[in-house]
Amino acid sequence: MRQMLRAELKKCLSFRVLWILLFCLLCINGYSQITNAYNRYYTPSEYNALYEQLDGMSLQEANAFVSAKIEAASPDSDADYNGYLYYDTLEIIEGLQNYPAYLESIQTNAENMTAVSIWGGTDTFSYRNIQKTPSAYTALAGTTLVLDTSLGVEDLLSSPLTDFLAVLLLFFCVCRIFLRDREQGILPLLYATPNGRLRLMSCKLGIAVLCAIGLILLFYGEIALISCNLYGLGDLSRPIQCIYGYETCNLPVSVGTYISIYLLFKMAAYAVFAVLFGFFCTIAKNNLMVYGASIGIVGISYLLYAKISVLSPISLLHFWNPIQFLQGKEILGTYTNVNCFGYPISLKISACVVIGLWLFLFMGGSLAVFAHAGNLQYRSFSFRHKLHIRFRVHQKFWYTCYRILILQKGLLVVFLLLFLSVGLAKTYTRTYSNEDIYYENFCNEYAGVVTEKTEQFFTEKRAFYREIEAQIAELEQSESPNSYQIGQLTAQLNDKAAFEKFAQRVEQIPDSAEIFYDTGYVRYFALDGNREGMVQVLLLTAALTLLLCPTTSMDCKTNLKQIYHATKIGRFGYLRQMFRFAILNGILFSAVLILPYLLQILNHYGMQGWNTPLAGIEAYSTCPARISVGAAAIGVMGIRTIGAALTGCSITWIASHCKSLVTAYCINGVLFVLPAGLCLLGLDMFRYVGLTPMLYGII
Repeated sequence: MRQMLRAELKKCLSFRVLWILLFCLLCINGYSQITNAYNRYYTPSEYNALYEQLDGMSLQEANAFVSAKIEAASPDSDADYNGYLYYDTLEIIEGLQNYPAYLESIQTNAENMTAVSIWGGTDTFSYRNIQKTPSAYTALAGTTLVLDTSLGVEDLLSSPLTDFLAVLLLFFCVCRIFLRDREQGILPLLYATPNGRLRLMSCKLGIAVLCAIGLILLFYGEIALISCNLYGLGDLSRPIQCIYGYETCNLPVSVGTYISIYLLFKMAAYAVFAVLFGFFCTIAKNNLMVYGASIGIVGISYLLYAKISVLSPISLLHFWNPIQFLQGKEILGTYTNVNCFGYPISLKISACVVIGLWLFLFMGGSLAVFAHAGNLQYRSFSFRHKLHIRFRVHQKFWYTCYRILILQKGLLVVFLLLFLSVGLAKTYTRTYSNEDIYYENFCNEYAGVVTEKTEQFFTEKRAFYREIEAQIAELEQSESPNSYQIGQLTAQLNDKAAFEKFAQRVEQIPDSAEIFYDTGYVRYFALDGNREGMVQVLLLTAALTLLLCPTTSMDCKTNLKQIYHATKIGRFGYLRQMFRFAILNGILFSAVLILPYLLQILNHYGMQGWNTPLAGIEAYSTCPARISVGAAAIGVMGIRTIGAALTGCSITWIASHCKSLVTAYCINGVLFVLPAGLCLLGLDMFRYVGLTPMLYGII
């Protein structure tokens, strides 16, 4: 048994592509965590500096200190003041101070709500749920909460992208474990051995679960290291209710204990996905069915989780599915009961029971199917032969697609890119700031062409600012300046930066242009210096390299290309089929990455100005009036699509002259993938290397 486990583990770990994917996904995971940390309204250094000052203070002292900072704040007097940080910290402190009152209100609210007739009779779920809630918090009576750094723990316990990447890699690991024997054609031989049935399948399932545990440790270990380095985890012995957002948790445990429970629950949830994928690998007759069934079930589970309300009569489909099990905070971080035929059952307990049932069902199903399975491929052929189904002769391009996508497992690269694209779309957020909110208000109020009303607004607003600044200067030069009055006057200058930005734009654009809210388009065209487009370039070039290099380079290595040249298809016919495939995938990959990004921008920022001249954007004020913003956005997408098609053809041509897959990967990686990666690291000069300008679309 031990040797079989070792052999299955070696089979999984010897897959070199798996290590490449692991490295890439860990980089994406770490980059996402660091980027999210620095996209907050305050930097980790500002956050840590404030909490160093609050260290050792009681809640009352911390409240008084932060409140005094907010009252005395002035942009001129305190350059280190960050309003968002201090207001967020004050909200956390007040939440900790009000926690005893919150516990008392649970019992009071339950008594008041049960007295209202809207909740129905005593035999309803709502009534029973209200009655059950107070008893769930009795163990927390007398809990003392303290103030300590919490962002590190918050980031560790809330990372949806991490689960997405880890489950994706887990799918590849399980496919390697379960499908390798079938691909090598040794599965019929293993069936005939004494240990080739139940014991072999038990080993495969055990290694799959072990991979799930290992991925948890790797991905969440990386997040823990990043969080410790940026913020620290604070005192792990303090109650979990001290962490912002976990005041509704009814578990009487410390932060360290909660993290341990959270990771154990995650391991169980990942194990469900591992045995689920293993079950599909066991019952499917080919790899394509494995990919399709796995994606279908995961997609259906996500739709059930996202679309079914928790108040729906079928809410059990929301709570008891694998996607819900990945939401550890929703299960462990709060108190929730599920409606099981009118009776409230704790989500924590029921989730653990259902996870156990899922594991038993899929592991037992895999063992039963594998123990009684025959040659699935032979049975499929025999079935088609009995029904007199003719085998269709397809065109040459169809066989090219089949060879690359199915035989060479290129479909895994396609699915990987689709998953990453969905992950980027789901994690897309709009960055809010006071300046942008004021700027949006100015743009919406004076939308359209510039009129006399707009010019009059500029004159009056500038005069207003000068008057306020003069009053502030007069108060500051007095013998006893009134800080409260100065603060009130300073607050009236909050929109000055947005006004100056708006006025500068209006002065730069031509008279034929129109005013509209353009922050979303500025982000799409990367005029604000964001790197989102370059991340798409990196994913696009990496996917094309992984997909297109193996086939042509292996044909060259094995001299199969010479055989193709001697056939009717000839030299140019062979390259033509490969170039057609490369162009098709370049177009599809480009659409998969760019189109969701554009739709997310239009959804978050709106479509104002889509049909107006592009010259309405300050950076394009010299563009011809006939070019609209929408035409420019579609044009950029077209340029990037053409660049992707050319990149695919270039990768194919280079790989066709390499006699080693490693050489093909290295050359294409240096020419196409490396410039995008270096640009993301801050070396902007590589933005203009090779086809990167066309792929970036901003020339």
